Amino acid sequence: MFKNNNKKPTRYPCGICTIGVKYAGIQCTESCGTWFHAKCVNLDDKTLTKMATSGWLCSGCMASKQQSKTTVSIKQNTVNEESSTSNPGHSAQGVVTKPSHSPPTKNNSSIITELENSLLENDPTNNEEENESLKGQITILESKLDSRDAQIEEMKEQECNFLRKIEDLLTKMDETQAQLDKEKQEKTKIQQIYQDYAFEQEQLITDHINKIKS
Repeated sequence: MFKNNNKKPTRYPCGICTIGVKYAGIQCTESCGTWFHAKCVNLDDKTLTKMATSGWLCSGCMASKQQSKTTVSIKQNTVNEESSTSNPGHSAQGVVTKPSHSPPTKNNSSIITELENSLLENDPTNNEEENESLKGQITILESKLDSRDAQIEEMKEQECNFLRKIEDLLTKMDETQAQLDKEKQEKTKIQQIYQDYAFEQEQLITDHINKIKS
């Protein structure tokens, strides 16, 4: 059963993981024009920049292009052999010579074998196996990234807790400093009162002594 989540389709889905390509991506310059994540096709930043300017082919288009070249080459060989068979030979003066009985360099059997080998080399199942292998690697990398993201989130949470503790300590330090300043002021007042009282007592004693002497 399909679930309708009313989500808009991705504008540039990756040709391997199907996730939308936003950053660090490259587009196949062949007819498919498919976008790929750089990490999905194992391209580092340096290679990505180089390929983006010089042109890049995805594995599917590269295999298709190679197969087309092989097919054209085989057809050309077949045409050359047919031409060689229909025109056995001629001299430089235009005199027709007897056809050579030596076998052609490539007979039909060798051409078929070559074609079969080419098809085996470009067998879509090989690409499927390669894609499955790449998808497996991508799954492992995504799992590692998810684990790393979880670790980063945990570290961020710990950092927030540390910052809150630091703020609490700073607040307590400010309160303690304010209390110390207040106590210093009160101590200064008490010292001043004591000094004034001592001066008054000393003055009274001096006045009393002077009265006795007089």
